[in-house]
Amino acid sequence: MTHAHSTAALGVLLACLAVSGCSDAVVREREPLGVLEDLDVPLRIPSSRYGALEVIIKDVTPDSSGDTYFAGPLFAVQIASGGQQIAKHEFQTSYGIFHLDAIDLDSDGEAEYVLILGAGQGTSARREWMEILSLADEGLQQRYITPYSDFFGSGARWRYRHHYVLGEKGGDVEVHLELEHTPIGAGFLENPGSIPREKHRVLPSLTVTVPRQSAK
Repeated sequence: MTHAHSTAALGVLLACLAVSGCSDAVVREREPLGVLEDLDVPLRIPSSRYGALEVIIKDVTPDSSGDTYFAGPLFAVQIASGGQQIAKHEFQTSYGIFHLDAIDLDSDGEAEYVLILGAGQGTSARREWMEILSLADEGLQQRYITPYSDFFGSGARWRYRHHYVLGEKGGDVEVHLELEHTPIGAGFLENPGSIPREKHRVLPSLTVTVPRQSAK
């Protein structure tokens, strides 16, 4: 379990201790099939269609990129089966920071890829968003996108922590987001009104059509 997952899971556990009869939510916690936070580290996961997949993230930034890649290096999620690449998804992220979970969210035997990436460089300038990608015939398809973190002042930041919970009716796995932020007044030039109002979010199920939200 990564630090992000353990922190969110602890928050759920503490909340459950204060509410009678919610221990089932803790029992329904689910862990990813695997996590990637570094380049060139292969992750092997099962697949109902291909038997097994190897997932790896590589730096594909051109050597002569100039100012084109000031927003961050160009990385690629590469998915292969039996040594043959079957999907590729390129993305930029400032400072080269990313987090990717592989987890089956819609119980079809194929993992979804929950990717957290960011933009912005400098003091209190980086914001992040979460993308959910699914393996499709044409490659990796974006299914959902939502803001994940931002600054509401100099040195004042809000962010979500995410974790996974088996739906109450079984089958689908839900993505839960838990809000945390710097104490109001601890930063400078703050705008607390830009902090999301929802302290706890459950993202829409992927088994139904959901609108894409802007993360920018």
